[in-house]
Amino acid sequence: MEEVIVLFDSRKEEVNTYFEYVKEIVGNHAQLLLQDKSVKPFSLDFKNIILANSFLLLYNLVESTFSNAIEAIYKTMIAEGCRYDAIQPNIQKEIIDNVRKNLNTNTFVETVADIASDILNHYPTPRQLFSGNIDQIEIKRFAQKYGFSFYTDAMITRNGEPLKTIKNRRNDLAHGFVSFKHCGQDRTFSEMEIIKNQSILYIEQILNNMDVFLKNKGYLK
Repeated sequence: MEEVIVLFDSRKEEVNTYFEYVKEIVGNHAQLLLQDKSVKPFSLDFKNIILANSFLLLYNLVESTFSNAIEAIYKTMIAEGCRYDAIQPNIQKEIIDNVRKNLNTNTFVETVADIASDILNHYPTPRQLFSGNIDQIEIKRFAQKYGFSFYTDAMITRNGEPLKTIKNRRNDLAHGFVSFKHCGQDRTFSEMEIIKNQSILYIEQILNNMDVFLKNKGYLK
């Protein structure tokens, strides 16, 4: 989980850096100084576009972090030499479902010698876990399935509620249902900053829950 947290901190820094510049452009009305020393103000459309782009960065942070975190559970079990019959039934089902859906018979036979241990190597990959659909509801579902706590301090995280907004707006933008210009019109910079801060606090607390889960070997029966 340490590696997951390091990657999360790196991407969090990317988001915070981006927001610093958005604040100057959108919140403080910074202007562009051209090479000839003339000054050009940023258009309202441009401000809305870069504000909307915040949803993409935030969603990237959410999905990458939880893809890596779920994968860390499997990597920990493998590193600990866990056998299939020793792990929680819901995790057993996840592995079997993945083998059934994504592994052909020949590959299975070639890669599995000791079925009770080797089958753990065929866990769902990050790309198979999430595909533009992760929000606080999905995280709660995974928490209940794997056994880690989904509880956070609702006073500062709103229990991850902003993640649903991030997911929906990201998908609207990714699929072309709304333009960046019009998406950015819906939020002020202050509102986006609140969404960012609450989301980051939520992710940090869930990662802490998952770290406790791994240290306590909650994946075992």
